[in-house]
Amino acid sequence: MNEELLKKANFSIKTRVDWLQQAITAQILANFLPEKVQDLKITGIDLSSDGTKLYVDISGQDAFETLKELGATGFKPHYSGWTKDWYFTDGTLDLVPGYTAVFKVYHTDKPPRCHIETKTHTITEEVAVCEDTGNEF
Repeated sequence: MNEELLKKANFSIKTRVDWLQQAITAQILANFLPEKVQDLKITGIDLSSDGTKLYVDISGQDAFETLKELGATGFKPHYSGWTKDWYFTDGTLDLVPGYTAVFKVYHTDKPPRCHIETKTHTITEEVAVCEDTGNEF
């Protein structure tokens, strides 16, 4: 087999094995989430590149309240103008020594002391125009 092709194949295999190991580690860490969290609507789980953080996407105001009751801290409010939805990021909860769950909670109520303002921004861009066709790109 061509040496360069063999290198590429080995890299591809190593990458897939690494992904599988990360998925298994994330699954193991998810078992350390409090039972109340495991019962909530979890929409995504991922592992940080250093393997010390379990990123958990979760949905709903009830989930947000449950996480706060369990001691999750550090939440930062955000608003998506695209979906017209409030969400919170960076909430953390220690799982086991050396491992932390980091939560992003979608579809929450508007936080106190927050409101929506409409802002208009002017954008100037350059486009290429071809005189013979009139096409812009």
